[in-house]
Amino acid sequence: MDHFKGRRPDLYNRRTADPDRPGFVLLIGRQRSRGVEASIAGSVYGNFGLRGGVGYQDARILRDTPSSAGVSLAGNRPANIAKVNGSLFATYRPPAGLFAEAGVIFVGSRWADNANTVMLPGYERIDVMVGYRFKKFDIRAAVTNVADVVWYRTATSAGQIQPGNPRTATVSANYRF
Repeated sequence: MDHFKGRRPDLYNRRTADPDRPGFVLLIGRQRSRGVEASIAGSVYGNFGLRGGVGYQDARILRDTPSSAGVSLAGNRPANIAKVNGSLFATYRPPAGLFAEAGVIFVGSRWADNANTVMLPGYERIDVMVGYRFKKFDIRAAVTNVADVVWYRTATSAGQIQPGNPRTATVSANYRF
């Protein structure tokens, strides 16, 4: 990290939608993000394990190019960055036979736009998977968003918000050569 000595690794000239002119883009002068992250992964007992992590991120727009109406975004939080997010999954993975995984993903509330006008709510999503492992073949079934909660994947502006998938089930098979 010697190359950052004496200066902070900020982001410069990030693009953002102009809130006053749909379809136009502004360059934000400088953005900074600071945070911590912790993760775990390992065996708890025999073939049972845990994996997961949690992160805290404090991101801010430090300097920007004001919009055509003279509105400055300095001091706002950048879009799509939750202060807190994380996940925790429990696994059962023997060398052969039945295997399974279940867990929760948490994402805190975050702004849909850099102007901080529309807040995307936080969510908790539960995902599960079960499968069977043969010598050269695996089959698995997974359900994401088990509780069918409403969640938002991302947003490119306050008017372009992408919802997350509703409860979804998939079945897959793998063959190893």
